[in-house]
Amino acid sequence: MRQIYLAALVVAILVFSSYAQSPAEASPTPTPAAFSLSNLIIQPAEVQPGEEVAITVDITNTGGESGSYTATLMINGVKEADKSVPVAAGGTKTVTFSVIRQDAGSYNVVVDGLSGSFTVVTPASAVEYVIGGEEPAEANPVVKGDPDATYVGAEECKKCHSAKYEEWKTSGHPYMLMTPDEARALRPDLPVPEGYTWDDIQYVAGSWKAKARYMGKDGYFITMTGANRDIPGRNMYDIKTKEWEDYYAGEVRNYECQNCHNTGAAYEEGTHQDGLEGIRGTWEFRGVQCEACHGPGSEHIAQGGGIGVAIVKDDSAAFCGQCHSGDPKKGFIRHYEQLLAGGMSSLKCVSCHDPHKGVSKGATNPEGAAQGIKVGCESCHSAQASEFNGSTMQAAGVKCTRCHMPEPNSLHLFTINTDPNAGFSEALLRSTAAPLHTHNIPQAWFGFPSNGYLTVEFACLKCHTDETRDWALAYAEGIHSFVKEVPPEEEVTPPEEEQVSAPTGVAGWVWLIVGLVAVAVILAVGLIMALSPYVRRVVSGLFGRGKDEK
Repeated sequence: MRQIYLAALVVAILVFSSYAQSPAEASPTPTPAAFSLSNLIIQPAEVQPGEEVAITVDITNTGGESGSYTATLMINGVKEADKSVPVAAGGTKTVTFSVIRQDAGSYNVVVDGLSGSFTVVTPASAVEYVIGGEEPAEANPVVKGDPDATYVGAEECKKCHSAKYEEWKTSGHPYMLMTPDEARALRPDLPVPEGYTWDDIQYVAGSWKAKARYMGKDGYFITMTGANRDIPGRNMYDIKTKEWEDYYAGEVRNYECQNCHNTGAAYEEGTHQDGLEGIRGTWEFRGVQCEACHGPGSEHIAQGGGIGVAIVKDDSAAFCGQCHSGDPKKGFIRHYEQLLAGGMSSLKCVSCHDPHKGVSKGATNPEGAAQGIKVGCESCHSAQASEFNGSTMQAAGVKCTRCHMPEPNSLHLFTINTDPNAGFSEALLRSTAAPLHTHNIPQAWFGFPSNGYLTVEFACLKCHTDETRDWALAYAEGIHSFVKEVPPEEEVTPPEEEQVSAPTGVAGWVWLIVGLVAVAVILAVGLIMALSPYVRRVVSGLFGRGKDEK
């Protein structure tokens, strides 16, 4: 019996051993953990210095096994932090980074291929934004539609005001200060000063209309040129003549023009835009953008927009004159003062100009004044326009502006002073704008600060360079209708039968006498024929009476 049990046990062991050694169906091997990132969120996108920014990203495990992923946060190209998180197979975890920055500026964020940004803005109360003035010290504080408003940029304004935005882009305002790429996109043939390449240029000031000035990588204007950069001048390019001119030749010239040429200008002590030593102060946006005139617009947007809602609209001549002032050092009063002195005190700049459109010819406005002038002179001055129509001056192509708004700088004085004793300011006489004939004017007429009127030297003698002041004064009165031909429809022609022509030459007199004799004969014959019955009766009576008496 014991032998039977032992035999059965051996058989069972053999059976189980054989089963264990037989090939079994293999179970699938799980795929390794694999990860994908999505949904990068940066909140808030705009903060004050010292405020926290939360940066989150979702990490999904698309593999078949659990695993751990390490996310790397880069800010402005510099590694900020790493963060590891375990993620189960098929699961998703959110990783959160916290960032604080003290310095104002824009910060680029990258988390393993996903990118975004946030901005640190300086508190509005901490910066005194200014506009206008010949010098930064003369600039005026920016007027805000809301004291808490900050600058947002023209691209934000475009979202609601697309038509105005497109008009603005045709003017010279957006292009006051450009990067090299922007400048070359505007004018592909724009050169750089000798001794430099585009890699040496930080910004280009101007070039939309007439002149291009170049700023180096240190923020200073380039004033030395040549292969060795040792030649003063030849550093400003004239767009029209395609020639190089001098601009502060050889001097150390920093950039501080943002009070009129940029938006959101400030001159806080020790501040330098982009950290460049040669730039004194800062700005929010390059060029003259919407907010340069309308003030910071963040609250206007936040409150839903609308006319007058947390925004500035000042269309006075004095407001425009903060920047469009002209230079009294050249001998004429400022532009907005010219408007008042020139007898146009009831007008504003915007009475004639559309402030969003260009007036001068430039890279984006080949039509010039046709684009931005809303009304012509004849709209108000119809009597003068009627006189001028058909005159010799009009036939020669002269326009109102040629005499009443002459160069330099398209003067807005309008009124031409024809008093023989009208004088010139000392500054005007000495400026490059002075006409050729001022050297004949008595010295006693000089000396006052700046001119508030035009004279014939500017209105007449800039074209008639071979004439004199006395000649111009003699023709100035009544010049609108000078040598005006009477239009054909206004000529008075007497009826044809009333026209009498005097005879000329011997033949003329002969024919006149013959004609008169012929007329006399015809009249005599006619008279005889008309009276013949009566004549016969009289004759018959006379002869008959004589016979009876015999």
